Formats: sequence, C-alpha cells, structure tokens
Amino acid sequence: MVRRQRQPNLHALLKPGRLAAWAASSCVFVALPYLYQRRFDTAIIHYDVYAVWALGAAGLCYLAATRMARAWLLLAVYILIAGIPYLPRDSTLSAIATFMACTGIFWLCRRVIATDPVALYAGLLSAFAVQVTLGGWQAWQSGGHDYDIRGWLYNSGYYANYILSILPLPVAWLVFPPEDHGRRRYVWLLLAAATAAGSALLFMTLARSAIAGYGAALAFLFLKRYKTRWLFLMALVPCILAAGYVLWQAKAPSARGRLLIWKVTSTMIARHPLSGIGAGNFAGDYGRYQAGYFQTHDASLDEQMLSGDVLEAFDCPLQILAEYGCIGFLCWTLLIVSVLRPRPPFRPENLIGHTACLLALGISSLGSNPFHCLPVLVIAVCHAAAYLGKAPAPRVAVKPWAAALGALLLLFTAYTALTDVTWSAAADSAATAGFSKAAPAYRALYPLKRWDWRYLFNYGAEAALGGQTGLSAALLERAKIFGSTADLYLFLGDDYMAMGDYELARLNYTTAMYMIPSRLLPRYKLVQLYDKWGRGDEARRLIDESLQRPVKVPSVFTNQVFSEWRARLRAPAPQPPPAPPPRTRAAAARHSAAAQRARQTSSNLRW
Repeated sequence: MVRRQRQPNLHALLKPGRLAAWAASSCVFVALPYLYQRRFDTAIIHYDVYAVWALGAAGLCYLAATRMARAWLLLAVYILIAGIPYLPRDSTLSAIATFMACTGIFWLCRRVIATDPVALYAGLLSAFAVQVTLGGWQAWQSGGHDYDIRGWLYNSGYYANYILSILPLPVAWLVFPPEDHGRRRYVWLLLAAATAAGSALLFMTLARSAIAGYGAALAFLFLKRYKTRWLFLMALVPCILAAGYVLWQAKAPSARGRLLIWKVTSTMIARHPLSGIGAGNFAGDYGRYQAGYFQTHDASLDEQMLSGDVLEAFDCPLQILAEYGCIGFLCWTLLIVSVLRPRPPFRPENLIGHTACLLALGISSLGSNPFHCLPVLVIAVCHAAAYLGKAPAPRVAVKPWAAALGALLLLFTAYTALTDVTWSAAADSAATAGFSKAAPAYRALYPLKRWDWRYLFNYGAEAALGGQTGLSAALLERAKIFGSTADLYLFLGDDYMAMGDYELARLNYTTAMYMIPSRLLPRYKLVQLYDKWGRGDEARRLIDESLQRPVKVPSVFTNQVFSEWRARLRAPAPQPPPAPPPRTRAAAARHSAAAQRARQTSSNLRW
C-alpha cells in the first residue's frame, strides 16, 4: 500500500493572512472561463487571451536558470527558427506569445507554491465549484441534453475537458485521505459531493475522450492505492473494451468525422514532415488540405457528408506534428520529459493528484485537443508546476532579460488588444451604418493587421457587401494566402462573377465545394454561374448529381432550392442562347477600363 501523503491543511483558508491569496487565485481561475465565453460574443476580441498574456508577462520575471529552463529555451529557439517564414502571420505571433505566457505562468505558480501552496488549490476548487454549479443548472434546464451542458465554455466537449482537468484532485484526496480526516468529516463529505457531481456531469456530456481520460486517472489512483494490481488490471481490460465500444456507438458519426480529420492531417504532415506548417497555422491551412484531399482521393459519400470547417486536429500529437514537424515534436517531447521527470529537491506533497490530472488530460488529448481551450491549458500548466513543487529562490529578485521578455509580451498584448477593439468597432459600424461609414477605420487598420487572415476576410466580405468588388477581390486574394475557409472562397467567387471573370469564379466555387462537400451553397452558386455563363448543360448535370446526395442539415433554404431544381429537371431543356454579337470597339474599351480599375485597386494595397 502506498504511503499516505500529507495533504494541504484546508483550515488554513480561513486564516486572515491567506484570504488575500485565496481571493486572488480564485478570481483568476473563475474569471478565465468567463472571459473565454465573452470571446465568442464578438468573435474578434479575445478577452481570455489578453488576460493570460498579461499574467504570463508578470510571471516571466520569476524565470530561473535551471536545466529544465534550458529545454524550454531550446524549444522556444526552434519555434522562432521554424516560424521565421511564417512570423508576420498573426496566428504564428499569437502562438509564440501564448508559449511565452505559459512559461511565465509556470514559473509564477512555482513561486506561489513556494510561498502559499493552499492558494493554488483554493483557486482550482473555487473554479471547479462554479463550473459544476453552472453545468448542473444547465443539465436541469435542458433535461440532461449533452449539447447544452457547457458552463461558461464554448461547447460540451470543452466543458468536459475543463471538469477533467480538476476532477482527479478531489478523487485523489478521497483515495489518499489525510491522517487526521476523522476530525474533518465535513471536508470529506464536501470532496465526495464535488466528486460525485463532477463525475455525473462528465458522463452526461458524452465526451468520449474526456471520459476515457477520467477512467485512466481512476485506474492510476486505484493501482497506487491497492496491492492487487494484476487482478485489477485483468478486471479492468474488458471493462475498458466494453466502455470504448459503447462510447463509439454513442456518437458514431462524430467518431468517423475525426477519422477523416486525422487522414487530412496526415497529408499535412507528409507535405511538411520536418518543420511543419508553422505554429498556430493549423486552423488557417486545414481547409485547403481538405479540399485537396477530396479532389485527389475517391472519398466515400459518408466522408463527404461528415466534412466541415475544422479548427483543430482532435489529436494533440498529430497537431504538434502538423504545426512543428518531426523536429518540433522531438523538442516538445524533450520539454515534457524534463518537466515530468521527478527531482528530489522539487518533489511536491501532492504528487499523485497532479499526476492523475496530467494523465487524464494526456489520454483525452489523443482523441481531442483540450489544450485548444485556454483555461484548460492554464490549469495543465499549473498542474505541471505543482508536480515539480516550489521553485528555487533566485539570486536576483528580477533578472533583466526576464523583465525584458515580460515587457515585450506586455507590449504585444496591449498592441493586439487595441487593434482588435478598433477592428470590432469597425465591424459593428459596417453592420449598422454600412460599409461606407466603416471603410476609413478598416483602411487605417490595414497596415497593422494585413497579416491577419481573419481581418482580411472580414474586410473583404464587408467590401463585397458594400459593392466594392475590386477591393474585395484584392483583400480576399491576400487572405487566401494565410487562411482558407469555404466562405472566403464563396465571397471571392461572387466578386469574380460580378466582375465578369467566370473562369476564376468557377475555380473558387469549385474549391469551396470540395472544401465542404456536404454544403449546398457552393453548388447553388455554381449553378447560378453556369446559367449566367450560358452553360446550361453543365448546370443540369450538377443539379442532377446534387439531388442524388442526402441533405446534411435540412432547412427552409435547402427545401426551396431542391424544389426549384426538381421543377427545373422536369421541364424540357432550354435551347442554347444565340451567340453574342461581336464586341464593338467601345464595349471592348469599357471592359478594358473596368479591368484596369480592378488591377489598380489591387496594386494600391500595400502587400
């Protein structure tokens, strides 16, 4: 039997000297999920990212020179070197800033553990209690529907991973109780209630990867607790197989969709095996690779219907290989080994609980990406810091180079927040007052945000809605270099069709159709283009092929389009229109002038 380890004295939370640390830690951990939810209110202002960057900038001052810091520095140098071709991209800069912020938070947590370790547990348990309460209320309101249980997170999957990042801690305190637990029976009851509520909500979300991670954490804790390990393992294996089959059948289409994502991600890795596609560029580049996959592979209809816009690989090792390549994967492995390798001087008191949390998140990351949710990433960094224990006291209070890194990160945080707030105001102005009112603000932001494909797409889409097709086409062509979504190609096809360049319009509509074959809108746009182009036979062939496909999401639009297309196929085929008369010199001059104005608008943008 494993020796019981001394647990933190929870009565210390009530001492006046520690109330300030408890309040500060609780505010940070409780506020992060709320700020994460606020991000999706505007889809532009990332409140949680700014908070984490600012916190990491403060923590960089505590960076100490140790062997682990050298491994961290090696990975940071590789990320910079491998990201040089992509450095102007906003996504790459954000990924580097998040890495620096996590470094600062790691060392800040180690200093907190050295002064008052109870503050960390108080913050984690407070945030856990808030999210469990919110999730329980949502489960009661929705009748236990899994999609509605999300707390302050984006969806039920992120909520399950957030619960998973803290839930093994109270389980560990129950399995390895303190020696004086008989005098604190109410603490045991509170931990049991928190464990039961968190476990119930975790299973209600039907998040398969998170449930598998929780099962692995429970198995680890009980194997540490009891001597009969082999008998336990023999009884555990069939339970794991049965649970895996049940979870697969519970959401079989979603599981097959992830298999498709992994296939497309493997093509990205094969294309850039050594250095990857650049840190933070997966979401922007995935759509282009998915379109290429459907164009070059004989994909089944089931795979085509499961496709969609994807922001993550749903497998952390695969995403690391895709973004950082094999060299970066080795550097990440070296860093993780250096962090998780226990050292006698830094061995923590609560090693088993934090190990169970990290193990659960690691298992969950094989079928999802919990670290894509920033609050979960911060909690994982805190677990790694608590695993190592308190940091050694630095010889100098603040190192100059660490303070310079913190100041640089803080300046980048202020710059990003200011430009995003200005961009959000311009987008709101375009939605309410029209593009003509918002155009000066968009134009002023262009020199600062010209590497952000989300801004370029929003700017180009608003310009297209405002009737400035030449400006919109130039902006969207630039956005296509750094990112790829089906909507971007649809807007670009609309621009070229309005400008009379039907061939480029067809190429963009076709790319959007292959990017998400289950969507009806690209096919509808292509039919409109063929009709305007005078290629009615191709339009009828596309209509006939589209009507034979199942509808993924029925709606009023799909029913209307399908009714229109069926009526069109029942009608006799129209005669081809007569050939247009030869273009006069005046018409040719007008067409040449319009093309020249579009090219001039494109060249005026500072690329």
